[in-house]
Amino acid sequence: MHIHGVDMPGLADMQAAHANEMSVDYRELVDGAEITYSSHLPKIVAAIHRWFDAQLNDHGGDAMSHDKAAPAESQ
Repeated sequence: MHIHGVDMPGLADMQAAHANEMSVDYRELVDGAEITYSSHLPKIVAAIHRWFDAQLNDHGGDAMSHDKAAPAESQ
């Protein structure tokens, strides 16, 4: 929000989600970190996708979606 503003697509629905409706998981990787957003509610899943699509569009060539990222290291 501090960088992209409060009008970022999907943000309002993500903020309105209750703790049991959306989860955000963080894990450290050898070369950085990974954050996974998930929900069982289609409305929240759609909001997450809108938010990430807007992030990818805003950051251009610096951003990459999970399907284009290098596979994570095996543990």
